[in-house]
Amino acid sequence: MSNFTFLIANKDHVDDMHVIEKQSFITPWSHKSIYDDVVNNEMATYIVVLNLNKVVGYLGFWTIIDEAHITTLAIEKTYRRKHLALELFYEMMDMITNDGVMAITLEVRENNIPAISLYKKLGFKREGIRKNYYQDTNENALIMWKIL
Repeated sequence: MSNFTFLIANKDHVDDMHVIEKQSFITPWSHKSIYDDVVNNEMATYIVVLNLNKVVGYLGFWTIIDEAHITTLAIEKTYRRKHLALELFYEMMDMITNDGVMAITLEVRENNIPAISLYKKLGFKREGIRKNYYQDTNENALIMWKIL
């Protein structure tokens, strides 16, 4: 991982994040939504992974009392399968355990097998389902939790 740097995102990272967002999701967040979450949302934290000062991935989460809710995770296509998502999770877990967070939750498309495999590897368990959660495809979301 020596070529990669992990930092808390700031407004200077948003343009790169939005490019990755658009290539990663069927219905990407707008530039304004990402900017507002990174810059203005006090509950939100984004961790970016940089390669030569360019964002190549990010993980966003909201901390609500003693829970972290993962809102987004994306890696630029050419950097996938390099364990960067796993490293982003480790960075997040180091950060939140020092802040008294007791559990992490997320929703994932039920057909996103690579993501589900990653989450299971990290110790997340399926705890429920949200029917037709994703409005763009009416796909169900699995609700997954990890107790720290």
